[in-house]
Amino acid sequence: MEALIDKLVSQPIYLGAAVILIISLFFAFLKKLAKIGIVIGLVLMLYLGYLALTGKNSTEIEEVIIEKGKETMEKIEEKAEKVVKQKIIDQKKDLKNK
Repeated sequence: MEALIDKLVSQPIYLGAAVILIISLFFAFLKKLAKIGIVIGLVLMLYLGYLALTGKNSTEIEEVIIEKGKETMEKIEEKAEKVVKQKIIDQKKDLKNK
């Protein structure tokens, strides 16, 4: 693993290729998240449409859905922040060791 990192750092062509690969993987991940979000949004809209057609009280259900969504987003943000901070710390340690 260290030999690979040394080769990437010493050869600018390899480093450029690695950066392009990482960026493309990041954008592919974002595309997947966007698709999942769109599907969830469509399902939610269909469900709310069903509730409107059947005449059920949708305001209480909407409030619960929105509250659960906010809680979930907060949990995701906290976990993502922890992971990113840990990765930054790990990278700094790796750079200091070299």
